[in-house]
Formats: sequence, structure tokens, C-alpha cells
Amino acid sequence: MFSRRRRFALSAAVAVVLTALTAVVAPASPVRAAGTFTALASPARLLDTRGGGITVDGTMSGLGLIGTANRPTVTVPVRGRAGVPASATAVVVNVTVTGSQAGGYVTLWPGGVRPETSTLNYDAGSTIANAAVVGTTGSIALYASSPTYLIVDVTGYFTGSDVFVPLATPQRLADTRQGRILPAGSVLEVQAVGTAGVPSQARAVALNVTVTGARAPGYLTVHPCDARTPNASNLNFDTGQTIANAVIAAPGESGEDDTGKVCIFTSATTHVIVDVAGSFASAGALDMLVAPSRILDTRPGATTGDGQYAGVGSRSAGSILKLPVTGRVGIPAAVQAVVLNVTVTGARGPGYITAYPSGRARPETSNVNFSTAQTIPNAVVAGVGPDGSVCLFTSATTDLIVDVAGYLEGALPTGSSTSCTPSSTTPDPEPT
Repeated sequence: MFSRRRRFALSAAVAVVLTALTAVVAPASPVRAAGTFTALASPARLLDTRGGGITVDGTMSGLGLIGTANRPTVTVPVRGRAGVPASATAVVVNVTVTGSQAGGYVTLWPGGVRPETSTLNYDAGSTIANAAVVGTTGSIALYASSPTYLIVDVTGYFTGSDVFVPLATPQRLADTRQGRILPAGSVLEVQAVGTAGVPSQARAVALNVTVTGARAPGYLTVHPCDARTPNASNLNFDTGQTIANAVIAAPGESGEDDTGKVCIFTSATTHVIVDVAGSFASAGALDMLVAPSRILDTRPGATTGDGQYAGVGSRSAGSILKLPVTGRVGIPAAVQAVVLNVTVTGARGPGYITAYPSGRARPETSNVNFSTAQTIPNAVVAGVGPDGSVCLFTSATTDLIVDVAGYLEGALPTGSSTSCTPSSTTPDPEPT
């Protein structure tokens, strides 16, 4: 669908973190590698502080509430666990908050002095997740501003040279609260490179996009300013909600007015905050599409970038959908992982989504957590199976939307099985 691609490598020694509005602010073995990124054969759980929590190696489980006066932080070893080697410089993780006793935020960072940033915001009793890339010298640290249980799942790791250029401190690029609220149907242009310490030659940026004070339910779409607004979304929100999502975005490259700019379309009147954590160089293992493209929408009358997997119907509780990814909307026939945004909408009950490669048993991890009738997205770096497919398990009946933004180069994994294999255990009916 797209003839032009944006190429850059992912290798980090810093967290891709989301700036808070409430703050100052059996082991899976790697099966393939390309450049500086290696996808694990299947996601694996590194931390579960809930009573009875289970992790990949039995450690870092059942620790209790984090964010109390006695335990505001927890340090999680990552190297040497779940197939992550001693040479890893960064990991791709999914961080989940559940059973929180009050509203607050979580900060994820490599360790040392805690930065004035956060990875996700949460309300009392909510279950919510967000993806992050975090640098490591052996472990990662998590801080919670109020008592809550924390879960961390890992999907892959980075090694190699510093082609990811972190900022010493994440910087705010835009905050409409300092001016006029964005009206419905408008586009916010944000200078993303050549400013705030981001080099002018950067080919992509690691952003945190936050919505707050929305006047109505809606969504945001992030895309290069020299590309039309795609049929895709990065962040969904309800009236009055404060919610953020990680976005890896390619800025515009053509035209004096568009070069270096990221455009953000909003479907409803809202304030938008944009923070940048770092930038990516021009050579390496990850290719970005010119703009994100939709590859699944189960809702009636829906459309996708290639007409496939549109309007296929709600996914029933306990079902698994095998979603072909390679060979569609500009994704080559052989890749090792894809950069997705997975959205739940119209859920009939509380639940969770797990994304994993075809040909593998479903792991005891989660990517998106949701409540009844909620619309909520999360960024996912998902490994693909031998047939180029990703499996999507849903624990509660809901509609699903999947947009793809790019892919990590590499050969497809080997294996004879291309099915979406269930877990060997009974699925947890509650969000995890």
C-alpha cells in the first residue's frame, strides 16, 4: 500500500517514559534476531506482586503492594531471565497496574535517581497497562505514587550500538493547556526534531501523547505531517479522562512546512500534551510505514487498509484470533516482529488481551486490560510466527481494532506449527 518507508534502528539505554500529569512528574528463549533487536519466542512475566502471582522463573512474585511508605519502589532483575542475555542494553516491556488503592502514577526507569516522569496514570481500583522501552544495566526500577499491585511482562530486548539517542531528561514539546483547547476535527502540528535536544537528522522519535480534559469521547491519530491522516488511531479516550499511550512516530520529511513535524488529529475537543524521550538514527532493524495502517477491525461496516479482516464480528470470551500480518499494507513477507496499536472497544465485560506469535502456546501475560464498555488502546511490539501471523486471545467478548505502524527486520522463525495454541492452564477470567 505504501511505497515509501522510514528506516531506523532501535537500541536504547534509557526508558521510553510517559510524562505524568499528576507528578512532577517455562522461560521463553529468543528465536530470531536482526540488527539490534531480538524478539522472545513468547512474552514472559518478570514481576507480579499480587498474592499468588506467578512469574517465568518463580522470583519477583507475591511481593504485595508497591507504593506504600515502606516500599515505594521495586527493582526487577531482567538480564539472565526469560532468555534476556547479559549483553542486553534495553528491554521492551508491558507494565500493568491493578488493585490500586488510590489514583496515582508509575515511573519506570533503568535505576539510579528517579526521573520526574511516569509511564502510566491510574485511578483507584483501575487495571491499566502501557508499553515501554527501558534501558538496563541488569535491572529496571518501578516507582508507584500510591499503593498498587504491579505486573511486568517482557517481549524482547536490544543489544548493540547507541543508535537510539536518549534525552538526558524527557522534554515537553506541546501542551495545549497553556493556550487554546484543540477543537474536534483539528490537527496539532508539533516540531519533533531539531528542537528540545532532538537532533535535526533524527528519523523518528519516541513520544508520549497524553489526553486530558476531553469534552467528549474520541481518539487521536499521530502521523507524519507530509502524509494524510490514516485510518488508524493511537489513543482513545472518554469524556474528562486523562490517559496516555506510547507512540514511535516518523516526522515529515518533505516540504519546508512539514519537515521534522508530527501531526496529531483529534476527533473530539480536548487538551493534548506531547513529550519526547529520545530519537532514532537512520540505519538499522526497524522500518516504519509512511503512516499507520489498519489491519483488523471487527466492528460491523468497518474498513481496513487492504479490505481484509474488516467487519468480521466481535471476538467471543476465551477465543483466539489468528491475524496474518506479513504481506499486508506494506509489511514484507518475512519480518521478526511488528509494531502494533491494539484497541479494545465495546467490551461486554472486564477482561484482557494477549498478543503472541502463532505456533506458540498462549503465554500467561497480557497486553491490554479493559473494563465493561471501555475503549482503550495499548502499543504492542509483537513477534510473529512461522506463517507471519500474530495470535490475539481475548478473555471477554469485545470488538478489536489493530493498526500496524512498522516492523522489525529479520527472517520468520522456524517451526512446523502455525496454529494459535491455547494455554495449558485455564484462562484467568479477571484482568491480568
